[in-house]
Amino acid sequence: MLISERCRNINPSKTLLIAEQAAAMREAGQDIIFMNAGEPDFDTPLHIKAAAMEGIQEGNTKYTPVGGTIQLKQAIVDKLKRENELDYETNEVMATAGAKQAIFNALMATVNKGDEVIIQAPYWTSYPEMIKLAGADPVILPTHADSNFKIKSRQLSDAITPFTKMIILNSPSNPTGSYYTEEDLQMLANVLVDHPKILILSDDVYEKILWDQEQFKNIVNTVPSFKNRSIVVNALSKSYAMTGWRLGYVAASAQIVEAMTKIQSQTTSNPCSISQVAAVAALSKNSQQSIEEMVSKYHNRYNYVAERISTLPGLTLSEAKGSLYAFPDATGLIQALKLKDDIELCQFLIEKAKVSVVPGSAFGAPNHIRLSYATSRSMIEKAFNRIEAAINEIIPNNNETES
Repeated sequence: MLISERCRNINPSKTLLIAEQAAAMREAGQDIIFMNAGEPDFDTPLHIKAAAMEGIQEGNTKYTPVGGTIQLKQAIVDKLKRENELDYETNEVMATAGAKQAIFNALMATVNKGDEVIIQAPYWTSYPEMIKLAGADPVILPTHADSNFKIKSRQLSDAITPFTKMIILNSPSNPTGSYYTEEDLQMLANVLVDHPKILILSDDVYEKILWDQEQFKNIVNTVPSFKNRSIVVNALSKSYAMTGWRLGYVAASAQIVEAMTKIQSQTTSNPCSISQVAAVAALSKNSQQSIEEMVSKYHNRYNYVAERISTLPGLTLSEAKGSLYAFPDATGLIQALKLKDDIELCQFLIEKAKVSVVPGSAFGAPNHIRLSYATSRSMIEKAFNRIEAAINEIIPNNNETES
């Protein structure tokens, strides 16, 4: 075979495949509304772009140290102290080409063949595939709406084996928007404290896109003694509307950061030098107002999406606390439309409503769909009007039933 067994054993990103299909339809002249990608529709704040342009003019266009410039590392340390009450040194942080590379580096640096990595379902689509690429085995714990899509302590305890090497926590979650409170994290910590060799990867990418909470907390905030066994991952993509800049970062023990840097040195080497200059500006105190304005709009959009979903037949939505997504259970709608599953429902929506969403099976949650509200309010309204019209063609008594 020309293709490696490693590659044959993993699946391509379904979210990217669906985005490519929708883009191809748009290129062919069809009026497609994208509600599939988690990419902020806001532009990168002006002060961040200005810093990048200044960096270009000053000649910051060369290779940098693999894990980032000392200026960026200090900015990361300062941000973690100021905003997260976490104390790290510059040798305990590094920059990466996005959070995805950070997570991949962490897995490659810490897990071995035969190790097990616990993740919950619904999960971000890349978790199980990256775990398999690293040679380990994903152990998937199903969660449901009645538990607010969160792992319970007994469930975690039952899943731990002598081969468990890591657990990945993503809060607020992609795709559900669920959030682990300090109480939730403490219950998981009560289990993990008896297993000191298990690492904890905290994916905090959506930390700022959070509402109804006083302040974001991760497991290191909850249990400071877990610091040396935790890998905190974050990025500038969502909070600062910097998806294309590809800049993520990690905070962990010096030993783990050194190992991750070694992995990165033999793959991509340093992240983009200009993105690093922009990241220093993004992580400063000056960015908070623009973030608050974006999050306020996201929250308003989510409320509107939740309201519209409540009027559609066969969709049940659990309340989200943050992120960029609504993740309704579509079992009833699939049955009412006489479709097979969430894949067919997504095909129905893109063909009949010209709206692109992602099937829940891509996240380990069949018969759900993920709708992103990282687009304008007017476009969201248009999308739901189309969805409603397409459903009413098949279930013409929908409005009468609701009344």
